[in-house]
Amino acid sequence: MLALLLWGLLPLSAALQLPFFTPPSSPESTKPLLSANFSSLAESLLKEWGVPGLAVGVIKLSEDPTEPPQIEFRSYGTMGGGRNVTEEAFAAASVARLVEQGHFNWTSKVSEILPPFKLMDEYANKMVTVVDALSHQTGLPRHDSAYQVGESHEELVRRLRYLRPSAELREAWQYNNQMYATAGFMTPYFLKGTRYTHHVISAIFEPLNMTDTTFTPHLDPESLPLLSSSFFTLENLSYVEIPYGFNFTRHHVQAMAGAGGVVSNTKDLMKWLEFLITQRSVAMTPNANHPRPEFNDIVSPASVLKLSSAYSIMTTEPAYPETSTVTYGMGLSTFHYQGVEVIRHGGSLPGFGTQIAWSSDKRVGVAALCNTMGTGNVVSDVIAFKALEELIGLESIDWDARFRGESIKKKEEEATSQSLLATAMTPEQPHPATSFPLSRLLGRYFDPGYGNITICSPATLNSTPSCAALNDEINRALPITPVPPAASLLVLRPGYFGASHIALLQLNASEPLKFKGVGGYIYGPAGEREDEVLGYGWSDGLMDWEFVEKEEGRLAVQVSGIWGPGAEIMLRERKEGRQVEVAFRKVDGKGHWGMD
Repeated sequence: MLALLLWGLLPLSAALQLPFFTPPSSPESTKPLLSANFSSLAESLLKEWGVPGLAVGVIKLSEDPTEPPQIEFRSYGTMGGGRNVTEEAFAAASVARLVEQGHFNWTSKVSEILPPFKLMDEYANKMVTVVDALSHQTGLPRHDSAYQVGESHEELVRRLRYLRPSAELREAWQYNNQMYATAGFMTPYFLKGTRYTHHVISAIFEPLNMTDTTFTPHLDPESLPLLSSSFFTLENLSYVEIPYGFNFTRHHVQAMAGAGGVVSNTKDLMKWLEFLITQRSVAMTPNANHPRPEFNDIVSPASVLKLSSAYSIMTTEPAYPETSTVTYGMGLSTFHYQGVEVIRHGGSLPGFGTQIAWSSDKRVGVAALCNTMGTGNVVSDVIAFKALEELIGLESIDWDARFRGESIKKKEEEATSQSLLATAMTPEQPHPATSFPLSRLLGRYFDPGYGNITICSPATLNSTPSCAALNDEINRALPITPVPPAASLLVLRPGYFGASHIALLQLNASEPLKFKGVGGYIYGPAGEREDEVLGYGWSDGLMDWEFVEKEEGRLAVQVSGIWGPGAEIMLRERKEGRQVEVAFRKVDGKGHWGMD
C-alpha cells in the first residue's frame, strides 16, 4: 500500500477548499512532458468519478548522465484541509539494507532469523523465506481486519501464529500487509535501539533530500496546514470529508509503518523515482559508469533489481490486450504495457488512492495521488497509464471507458447484495423456537488472531456501555450509503481496517443461527462537518456468520468472507464454497482484552 499524501504547499483552513499547489517544473525552455490534452482528461476524470483533488508528478531521465532529469508537475481540484502515499517499497528497501549489511540473506528462513515470527501452518513456518514474505507467498490472505488499535510491530508479529492460511506456502499470490509490518519489525530487532521509521528517514529520505516526507506530520506544526484532507465519494459523485485513519491517531496505528504510513508529495516522489530508475538501469547495464554513485550508499543497484524482479505471479492471464500477465517482486509489481516493461505499486487508505509507475528501460516515471479511496484509485490508475503513454509515445487507450464498464459491473454486484438483505427478517418478526434465542448470543467473543468482538442487540435496553454507545452512534449518524434493513444483531469491532461495526441480518427462519453481515463505518466530524456520518461497505461483499455450540455448551461464531483471499483462491472458494476464516469463542466476565 502506498503511504499517505502530503499534497500542497499553501496554508489553508479546514473551512476552505483551496486548489492544489503545483511545484515548479523543469525550465520552460524544455518541451513539456505532458500535453494540454492530459490536463483536459484529468479535469474531466475528477468530475466523472467524484474525486476532489489530484496531484501528478512525472520524470524523464536523460540518456546523458551529466544532464539533470526533466520533471513536471500538475495539480487539479481541491486539497481540502487534511492528510496522506504507499510504503512497501520503502520497507523492502530497508530490508535490502539489512541484507547488504550481512544480518541475513534473501533466502534466510524468517522463523530462524526472527524468533517472534511464527505461522499457524507448521511447514510454512519452517520454510518461509524473506523473499516469500515480501512477495506475498506465505499462504496468508489479507487479514486486514485483524489489526489491533495501538499495537506495536512486535505485538502484530507475535499474533501471526493465530491467523489461518487460505493456501499452501507458494501456492498463490495473496496480498498481506502484515508481512510488511514484519519487515518494519526487522529494523529494531537487528539494529538495536533503532526504530523502523527513524531508519527509513535517516537511510533513505535524508540522503535523497526528501525533505517533505515523514511518518509524523502531526509533530511538525508547519506541516499540518500543507496536508490534503481525506474524502469519501458518495453515490451521486459528491463527497464528504472524513477523519484520517478511521478516527484513530498515528500513535494508534503505529504497526502500519512498513505497509503504509509515509506522508509525502509529488516533488519528493520524483526523487524516489529517479533513484529507482537509476539504480535499476545501472544493474541492467554491466560495467556502466554510475551517474549517481552516492545512490549506492542507500541501496545498491543489485538490491533494487532484486526488489523489482519477479518472484510470484499475480495474474495468470493478461487482463487487457495491451498488457501482459502481472508478476510481483518485493513491494513492486511488474508487467508489460504495449511491449514496455512497467514497474508499479498503487495503494489505498480511507480517503486516499494512489499509483506510482515507472520504466527503467524508458527512464520515465509517474506518481498520481488522489484524496479519496475507490474512485481515487481509478483516477490515479487512468492518469498513470495516460502519463506513460505520453512520456514513452505509446498508443492512447481509453482506460476511463474500460474502468467505467468494470465499475458498472461492481455496482450491479452491490445491488445484488442490497437486494438479498432486503429480504432479511426484522428483529420484530417472530423467530422460530430454538434453544438459542438471540438474547443468548449476546456478549463478548474472542479470537487470539482477531481479538475481541462484542455481539450487541440493536435495542439499547440491557446493553453494555459499549453496545449502548454503538447504538447511539448509529442512530445519530447521517447515512452516506444505502443502509441495510434493521439488523438482528450488531458486532462491535474497533479494528483499524475492520469496520466500526457489522450488521448481522437473518435471511432464513429455518436457520436461526446463520446470518449475513455487512460492515458499517462511522466517521467522526471533519472539516466544517460537525455530524457523524454512517456508511456500509457494500463493495466488500457480504460475510457469513454462524453461531455454533462447542464443548460444555460454550458458544462460538464462525466467520467467512472477511479475510480477503487472492484472486486464485477466491475463484476456488466460488466453486468449492467458503471455509471458516476466523472463529470467535464466547468468553465470560471481561474476557481476554476487556473493552468495557
